[in-house]
Amino acid sequence: MFSQKRTIFRRSVPEIEGISETILAALSAFNKIDRLAPPIIFSKKGTEVNISYVGFRIRIHNTGQIPIQDYKLQLQFDGNIQYLNSSNIEDESFPILTHKVRFSTFLDADNLTVTISPLPAHSLIVSEDFFTSEEIFLKPHPDEKAIKAKWKLISRDYKAEGELNINLESKIEWTTTIITVDDIDEERTEYGEIEDFIKILE
Repeated sequence: MFSQKRTIFRRSVPEIEGISETILAALSAFNKIDRLAPPIIFSKKGTEVNISYVGFRIRIHNTGQIPIQDYKLQLQFDGNIQYLNSSNIEDESFPILTHKVRFSTFLDADNLTVTISPLPAHSLIVSEDFFTSEEIFLKPHPDEKAIKAKWKLISRDYKAEGELNINLESKIEWTTTIITVDDIDEERTEYGEIEDFIKILE
């Protein structure tokens, strides 16, 4: 989700039985719709959460009969991605949130790669068992509809590779300002730059 300012220049609406007030009240209520943020394990009041990030986890599921031992999974993302991060928290005063200690999932933001390499205690996946990565956050371009990630799994006795497709549906949260003009030729709508949608926790 992203935010964008929208300024509407239009002639005044006739005040018939409070209709204009009703319209403005509806617009004001629309602009204050509360959106749910992605899950946050730990947070504090006043923390800034960047809702423009897409958060997800990778699950490695062993559907075969042979255990997967000493494995490592690497993903190379391809698409119009602005950032790759371990968190969607933007609060440098609370580094435990913005710079999480990673135990199994390591990110290379410059090269848009993710490496999942669990600790030795979790380096074995028996048949029908699975391992879930730590959370990964990426911020796509607002116009991006899909992101691809080439993945490669290597282990002691097994190798595999393929491609992961992530479908996206970006939404724009409008901040609308209405300015009254006198002439119909002056009626127009102006749009500001698309920005990150920041939610402050209460």
